[in-house]
Amino acid sequence: MQYQQHAQGECRQASNATISIPVEHYFSRCGEGVTVDCTFPIYHQTNWGENIFVVGNITELGNWDPYKGVALNAIQYTGANPLWDGGNANIAAGASFEYKFIQWGINGTLTWECGPNRVYTIPSDQCVSDIVVSGPQNWRDGQTQSCDLDS
Repeated sequence: MQYQQHAQGECRQASNATISIPVEHYFSRCGEGVTVDCTFPIYHQTNWGENIFVVGNITELGNWDPYKGVALNAIQYTGANPLWDGGNANIAAGASFEYKFIQWGINGTLTWECGPNRVYTIPSDQCVSDIVVSGPQNWRDGQTQSCDLDS
């Protein structure tokens, strides 16, 4: 099965206001072949047993295959602070990629976040070892747009 821009799925309405927090960079080493430990934090209300993953158009993020996505963790998750964190993936410095968050329900239901793909380029002209890619930001829902981006 091939995934291009996105996969269709049920959208959920966000319970949080939209937040944009600047990307953080932590510098420590340089040179060709540097890989960057990328994390993808996101705020999203879930129920016990549901899980959040990040999937993208590069091998490290599963090549849009939801079964090969990178799992986030709910270690810091609370009802008042629904933070999913982690999603660690080692990606080459200078790489550009697209990604989205997905939610696996306890009954096997797959939900893709709505909207255009998120896009990020890891700086290639800097010494980078760790990077927080998405901010954290909020899960994008279908409140103002449809998840069916094929039409």
